[in-house]
Amino acid sequence: MHRRHLLSLLAAGGLAGCTSLSGDAGGGSDAPDSSASSTATPTPEPLPMPDDIERTEFALRVRFPAVTDAEASVRDGTIRYPELGVEFHAAAAYEGTTITDRQTSQTLRVARELPKGVPTVFIAPVFLDGTFEYRIYATDAFVGMADWTLSVGTTEFETSKSRPLAFERHFEYLNRAVVEQSALPGADPREPLAVFVANYPYDRVSDSPDDVTGVLSRPDNIPTTSEVPQANFSFAYDGAVTVRHEGGDTLDAANLTVVVGNRPAETQFSGEVRAGDAITVSDVDLGTTVYVVWSKDGRSEPLAQFVVSRDSPA
Repeated sequence: MHRRHLLSLLAAGGLAGCTSLSGDAGGGSDAPDSSASSTATPTPEPLPMPDDIERTEFALRVRFPAVTDAEASVRDGTIRYPELGVEFHAAAAYEGTTITDRQTSQTLRVARELPKGVPTVFIAPVFLDGTFEYRIYATDAFVGMADWTLSVGTTEFETSKSRPLAFERHFEYLNRAVVEQSALPGADPREPLAVFVANYPYDRVSDSPDDVTGVLSRPDNIPTTSEVPQANFSFAYDGAVTVRHEGGDTLDAANLTVVVGNRPAETQFSGEVRAGDAITVSDVDLGTTVYVVWSKDGRSEPLAQFVVSRDSPA
C-alpha cells in the first residue's frame, strides 16, 4: 500500500470509521515486536510533575492549549490554531485496525486526560517563540506496549526521518518526550510537521503490516470562509456553567450547539442569540470541557471553550 494512501486512511479512518489496515507484514525479522518490552525504560527516580500537567479527580491532564504562545483550541481530537491557519488531526490504530473511539478506548486512547492503567497518549504541537515543538505525553501503560519509533515529516511524509523514541519518566505514571522542529533537518521553523509514534518507522508502514499500532498527528490548512460568525462567549462556574454571549454577531440558535465533553448539553440557546443572552448548563463534572460550536452547511467551528475547574470564575 502506498504511504500517502495509508496516511490518508489513518487520518480519515480515525475520524470517520473503522478500517482494517491489512497486508504483507514486510517480510523481515528486523521488524520491531509490538509485544516486546519498551526500550524507553522508566528511570528509577522520576522527574517532578512538569508545569504543563495538572491533576484532576480521576487522572493527570495535559494543560493544553494553556502552554502555547498562540491562540489554540482542542475538540474531538482536532487541535486548531486559527491565527496560524493550521489544524492538527489525530488518528490511531491498534494491531492494524483504526480506532474510532480514541478518547474512550481501553485498548489505545488519544486524549489530554491520562488515566492510570489505560494505554493513553497525547501529541501536542506547541507553538513557542515563533516555531513548533511537539510534546508527546504517555502513561506507563502506553510506554510498555511496544518499542516505539518516532517518525516526523512534512504533511504527506514526502520527507521524513525516524528514530527510536525515548520518554522521560515524570510524576507518578506520566512519561513525556519533547520533539523539536529541528528533528526534521531543513524544516521551516513555522511549517508544522506530521508526527507518527508507532511500533514501526513510517517507511516500514508503507508495507501495511497487519500489526501496526500507533498514533498520528497530521497538520492541515484551516479552510477559510467568510460565513463563520465573530462572536465572544464567556463562562462562569458555581456548580453549574453559565454560558453568555458577550458581544459580536447575532447568531441563529439553530446553528449553535453547547457541547459538554462529547455530548450536546441538555440546555441550549433558542431563537436569536444576542449580546447578553445566557444559558445555564448543569451536571458538568470538574475537568470537563464545555464548547460553543457553530455549524452550518456541513461545517462546524468551535467559537469558544471552557475547562471546568475549582478555581473557575463564578
